[in-house]
Amino acid sequence: MQPQQSRAAFANWQEHAEEQFYKLKTNEEELNRIFIEIYGLENELASDVPEGDVTINKADRERDIKSFISYAVGCILGRYSLDEAELIYAGGDLQPERYATFPRRHLSDGGWRLLPRRHCGTVREVFVKATFGEATLWENLEYIAATLCKRNLEGPWECIRRYFLKDFYREHVNTYQKRPIYWLFTSKNETFGALVYLHRYDRDTIARVRTDYLHKLQDRLAAEQIGLTQMQKTNLPQEERTNIGRRLGELENQLAELVKYDELIHHLADMRLDIDLDDGVAINYTKFEVILAKM
Repeated sequence: MQPQQSRAAFANWQEHAEEQFYKLKTNEEELNRIFIEIYGLENELASDVPEGDVTINKADRERDIKSFISYAVGCILGRYSLDEAELIYAGGDLQPERYATFPRRHLSDGGWRLLPRRHCGTVREVFVKATFGEATLWENLEYIAATLCKRNLEGPWECIRRYFLKDFYREHVNTYQKRPIYWLFTSKNETFGALVYLHRYDRDTIARVRTDYLHKLQDRLAAEQIGLTQMQKTNLPQEERTNIGRRLGELENQLAELVKYDELIHHLADMRLDIDLDDGVAINYTKFEVILAKM
């Protein structure tokens, strides 16, 4: 794939969207004119269509960049593929050969079903690179971050990560009018979080979230706790000892939070619940709401 710039890609999209917008506006106005003439309403109605009433949108940089991130998540979870334009997977048998450009190996051990929030680096290092090429990766990340209102002293990756962890799911829920297709499994204070694609759910998904992600996070935090406790016993400057003490306090709270979450998720994992998509998202969501983000 030839290197591309997201800035140039958006400019091309903006030009195309503008052209389509005014083409549709002209067509709608012509239809209005025809019906006004047919029914003799020239003195009562005007054929003009206000731009706000045109049924497609012009390009919008912030909205479209956020849509790009949402599309990236869809590709990571298998809903879409960079190799085909349409929806790829919404149930049934998965066909790995349809994901050649952005294959499943880019995910961690959870496979297609899961996207741990700590792996949102996949969006950066894999998806943006796969879409636009490695040569312009940093420039593209800067463009995306600037669109997301990068803060002072914040690098592009930190900005994208902040958006992904703090705002992405809330906006996804709003976009789907509280009927999300990605479900966020999260502990009370969001120490743990994993996105699950609804159409890839099966009776073992919750057990997989627990063992492949929650337990690994607990092990990682426990190892950090042990390491920092050992460091506290050495001769360190007071400022560093203070920072270590502060982090140990955070780790104690986080590990306690995860123990409580493990109790909740363990119970549901053992139940191996089925879902029926015909019941709708809202009804299925209530089966797991104690371990999911509140909508």
